[in-house]
Amino acid sequence: MPHTILLSDDAVSFDAVTVPFPMSIGELTAALGCMPDRDVVDEHGARHLVYDGLGLVFAPLRAPMDWLRKRDAYIDDDHIITGMDVYCGPAVRPQWRERVLPDSPCAARIAKAGGNPLYFISDRDEIGALHVIRWPEDGHGPDGPAPDVNDPLSVSFCPERRFPPANYTIRKPKEPVLAFTHLNFKLAVIQRLMYELEVLTPRFDIFDFAAQYSGKPIDTESETVIRPALNWFKRLPIPARLASELTSFTMDGADDVYMNIIPQWDGEDDVFDLDAVSTAELAQFPNLRSATIMSGDYAGVSTVFAAHGIDVRPL
Repeated sequence: MPHTILLSDDAVSFDAVTVPFPMSIGELTAALGCMPDRDVVDEHGARHLVYDGLGLVFAPLRAPMDWLRKRDAYIDDDHIITGMDVYCGPAVRPQWRERVLPDSPCAARIAKAGGNPLYFISDRDEIGALHVIRWPEDGHGPDGPAPDVNDPLSVSFCPERRFPPANYTIRKPKEPVLAFTHLNFKLAVIQRLMYELEVLTPRFDIFDFAAQYSGKPIDTESETVIRPALNWFKRLPIPARLASELTSFTMDGADDVYMNIIPQWDGEDDVFDLDAVSTAELAQFPNLRSATIMSGDYAGVSTVFAAHGIDVRPL
């Protein structure tokens, strides 16, 4: 059992053994000295490597090649682990709604390389390409250094992809476009087409947008909706020719589209819940076969999806 877990720019050290991200299952096993206690596939098809006695869970990417290659981080198809969940505290407590949990909490000390404590601002810390989120049980934890962490942590390897400066001017479309009557459904579609499949351009970045915006200065650390950003997504035309690209989508509180509208959103409210969608909207996506959604009216919304033969599940 590791006594210390140290986080550096793109790696994690278990005591004296350092493993860079992305890591392979073999490298993880060698670093921890044992195989996972459980290898679980959840109801959404996501895989979880659970170390019950260590309080650690690792989730390999299901489709690593494209995402990692576009960030110059691809090694091979075996290096598919890009993050971990660390269940610190006196007892195991979910971060949010996850169901695959270790049996015991993590007893190791968590710190930055060199032994410096994590330093949280709005429950977030960035260590190079590693993004760390603290999940307090009630509200926000205190800002500042955290020598002792007693809340679950999610650690994600998020290498940057360099994009050329985008032109965010929205022009009148010269081709057929998709029609939406429910904004939260449109945002879910944008997440998939723009940020995951990367077929919808320009890729919206709130920092880039704020630097170009000619109106009132934008707070890029806002905990509330940035109206100019939300309005941009409302007005964004999506070419109808891209509809066939959408075969599935999964809504998640950490999705890029939401972080560009509310940069410090904690995912705890229902502002982006998909509580309604129309038959006409779904009919535009002939290849859509499955969806995982956040919804406050799952029973009602799921019937609309089911009528189109779409397998829908709650997050």
